[in-house]
Amino acid sequence: MAISKLVFDTKMIAKALHIDEDEVVKAFSDGRGAWPFSELWGQSLYEFIKHANTNQPFSDGQFAIGQIGSAQISVKALTANGVKFQQSKDVGVGRKSTKQKLVSSLEACDRVVVVDLTEFPVVRFIPIESTRLISAAHSDRLRVGGWKKNALEAWLEEVYEVSEITLQI
Repeated sequence: MAISKLVFDTKMIAKALHIDEDEVVKAFSDGRGAWPFSELWGQSLYEFIKHANTNQPFSDGQFAIGQIGSAQISVKALTANGVKFQQSKDVGVGRKSTKQKLVSSLEACDRVVVVDLTEFPVVRFIPIESTRLISAAHSDRLRVGGWKKNALEAWLEEVYEVSEITLQI
């Protein structure tokens, strides 16, 4: 698995947004602030088409693969709080998720792209096959609470041969 890494220029972003660099880092390290941009970055890196209805389990994107069909993509943000893999309607304060909802969310897509915002301005894009996450959920390695960064990275090292490449968009 090749993890794609982008390094952003916080000075340029701060200048464009008319805010301090510290505010840029704070906003883009938070999944809520970076979310719309992470989908756009993913479109550029992985050439997927953002789904029009973001309430669908596979709402984050779709690869156009020509004769062999298409692949449903789910994009998830990894923040200081970790990453969860179920639909957004099942994540957050006052919302309840179950193992079945987690598995159903994973079964609805072919691949999950985890956008690691934990070290912004360095952003890593981690493409994971859904079947491997489903297996982790069935074995209780992945639970509804998701994974912290160190748990995700440990699992990736066990399941994949991981390499990183630095890209520019």
